[in-house]
Amino acid sequence: MAFVEYHVSLEQANANLFNVTCKISDPKERTLNLSLPAWIPGSYLIRDFAKNIVHISATENSIDVPLTKIDKDSWSIKTTKNPIEVNYQIYARDQSVRAAYLDQYRGFFNGTSLFLKVKELETDNHDVIINKPKWLSRSSDWRVATAMHAKRIKADGFGTYTSPNYDSLIEHPFEIGDFKKTTFKVKNVPHEIVVTGVDNVDLERLRRDIKKIVETQSDFWGEFPIDRYTFLVNAVTDGYGGLEHTHSTALICSTKDLPTK
Repeated sequence: MAFVEYHVSLEQANANLFNVTCKISDPKERTLNLSLPAWIPGSYLIRDFAKNIVHISATENSIDVPLTKIDKDSWSIKTTKNPIEVNYQIYARDQSVRAAYLDQYRGFFNGTSLFLKVKELETDNHDVIINKPKWLSRSSDWRVATAMHAKRIKADGFGTYTSPNYDSLIEHPFEIGDFKKTTFKVKNVPHEIVVTGVDNVDLERLRRDIKKIVETQSDFWGEFPIDRYTFLVNAVTDGYGGLEHTHSTALICSTKDLPTK
């Protein structure tokens, strides 16, 4: 069965660049149509994420093949049905919950900012490989957090994640860095709380308070139609906002709004 595989590199974090390789193992068609979404589910405005692509190229069996630009966020590739690799760079300097950000201290992205859709394969399996950058020291506390299903990962979360189709793929934001984390269960459903940007957060109080909210909501509705959930919280000097997804939510809050020890 054909599948699409994205390799995400953080090696150019100092330049705010994600390097992504999209590997298409078994193209079904002679022509592939690729695009990057112009908007993100839950935030219904045109965002033009493709404007952040600073370089894009493609190869077939390691031989360069032309990419034909169709419009501002779409391309086509003529193939001989051999494996294709599309390499591109994403400039990531948006700290909102709806885009992508990367520097030496933190990484965050939504799939709509990083993952090209292959129209002919959007219902096939999609894997995401997050590679640990070489510039991180051996003692680094950087980890990966997401609600996407893990396929083959290390204890720190770096490795391979998987989604059954493109729509599912873009429903799982990623947080990468030295964050704080706590967990709890409600009705045997595991929940994670991931906090970035504040070292002295009172995780126990946060866990207790959010668990009570989740319990109240699940009791009110009488059902819990998920098998996992992740809260990704980015604490900043001054800001607020959130974007909900099927199995997670990305949040921004002020550091002063979090309980501290």
